[in-house]
Amino acid sequence: LGTYTWQFLSKTAGTAVGFVDSYHLTPLDRNGVESLIINRHRRSGMALRFEEPEEASAIMRQRLRRAKSDEQLQALAREEFFDRLWRSSGQNVMLALFNWIRSAEFSEDQSTLTVRPLKPLKFDYLNDLPLDHAFTLKAFFLHKTLSLSDHSRIFNKSDSESTAILESLLNSHIIESVPVGERQGSKDYHVTRDGIYRLRPLLIHPVTTYLLSKNILY
Repeated sequence: LGTYTWQFLSKTAGTAVGFVDSYHLTPLDRNGVESLIINRHRRSGMALRFEEPEEASAIMRQRLRRAKSDEQLQALAREEFFDRLWRSSGQNVMLALFNWIRSAEFSEDQSTLTVRPLKPLKFDYLNDLPLDHAFTLKAFFLHKTLSLSDHSRIFNKSDSESTAILESLLNSHIIESVPVGERQGSKDYHVTRDGIYRLRPLLIHPVTTYLLSKNILY
């Protein structure tokens, strides 16, 4: 669950060819995510300022009150932001970057980037999923991708029953169709008219948290 895949389309003489090379990277910890985002921001040359957190813990509020300079306040606000970012995004770098962008606000003269306290996206609607949908999501973790026939075989369901479950997850934007280009060169699949589906990358951490809370994943 903690492995990221960065994909590069191979090219020959400036023309993209029909396969993708995958490189598996070691999952980043909390400090790694902070370093990645800050180093990425530094290339912009813009000043960076963190707003004081609105809903900090009692201990953090006490530390903020005791801060004796703006530099100390900024260091604490930055620490609190990235702590919350890590809790909300886990090892999903894509979700962490998405939440970073949502929290950023440019000054009028474009010289400073102000980072507002993080307000994580809510995924409470996952709790309303039927049990067969939840176990389908577990199957995506185990098998990475599923086709309609895969789902029917794994759960011993008819095509119509599997279609209803996958369409529900698709319409809820929890899963997505795997782009055809990423299937070319695969040892497991051939390009056919049948769709192949996977969890949306931005939803991997929320879905993991949801399945763990239901004791469906351990």
